[in-house]
Amino acid sequence: MDSFREMHPNPVAVPGNTWSPIYEDDKSEPMDRIDFIYHKGMTTVASEVMVLGKPKGGQDNEWPSDHAAVLSTFKVPSKRSRREAAERPFRACEFIDQFASYN
Repeated sequence: MDSFREMHPNPVAVPGNTWSPIYEDDKSEPMDRIDFIYHKGMTTVASEVMVLGKPKGGQDNEWPSDHAAVLSTFKVPSKRSRREAAERPFRACEFIDQFASYN
């Protein structure tokens, strides 16, 4: 399941373009949503899914990527109690940070 589209089912109303955020809409640069966070099984999107960031336009832009970030928050079943899971939902970026620290 596409977590962004689950929270924003109408692509006309909320396109969620993540590429290329560097260029303005009136330029010939294509715009599209090509960055996704998928989930399946017992995972439930808890509260927020959003496209973050909008860099300044320009050729020498210091934006680190030609993609915007996508953040999804999930409730993940675990051995923790349901109360603990509700109080501290899992964020995909936390997992990435934890994974990166091991490599």
